[in-house]
Amino acid sequence: MRNYSLFNGLFNADHSRMCDVPLVNIAETENGFTIEMAAPGYSKSDFDVSIDKNVLTVSVDKESGKAATTTEAEPVSAEAAASAPASAAASAPAKRTYRREFRFGSFSRSFTLPDGIDSEKIDGEYLNGILTINIPKAEAKITKTSVSIR
Repeated sequence: MRNYSLFNGLFNADHSRMCDVPLVNIAETENGFTIEMAAPGYSKSDFDVSIDKNVLTVSVDKESGKAATTTEAEPVSAEAAASAPASAAASAPAKRTYRREFRFGSFSRSFTLPDGIDSEKIDGEYLNGILTINIPKAEAKITKTSVSIR
């Protein structure tokens, strides 16, 4: 049986799982669809959302900060210490990184849109690390016609 202590959870690489693409929730309402993408660590300007035919693609093209685990602590670089504000440098102790798992690299996800959506009114919002894309359904055009019988 494995020991899952706090120490092992913090420093044992067996417990980390890296995903190459953000996970999504997709929901449908009476008025449309919503895609929620968990993508913390980005800014809204990092996202490129495009529609080609009936495929919606969300992508980010960003240099990846690689995940790493070290057995020795990484000392604070002289550059990082020099660029810190004087007040922060005076109050904060030197930082040593033992594990680096945050990754903010490039990704792309595509979604096939169903028929009957209004692609001109698709909008999005990025708030608290969640990209939300709202895809409204097109209004049904009700036309009344008369059919002549021969």
